[in-house]
Amino acid sequence: AYNGHTADVVLTIEFGAATVPDNNIIINIPYKAGKILVVPGFILQNERTVKAFASVANVVTITGYVNRMTD
Repeated sequence: AYNGHTADVVLTIEFGAATVPDNNIIINIPYKAGKILVVPGFILQNERTVKAFASVANVVTITGYVNRMTD
């Protein structure tokens, strides 16, 4: 995640469900820090959804990839 704002921003990621705190990742994204790792390779199964929102709109960019595996 990259913070393009002029102050730190809190990022919340609902990883698979919205249950707090079991499925939430909450991280402070500092400004001028470059890209910050927010989901370090966690496994997600059974067509779950990942949602993210920040404390300030339109300032955090999240990039990544999906590594799909089949049996």
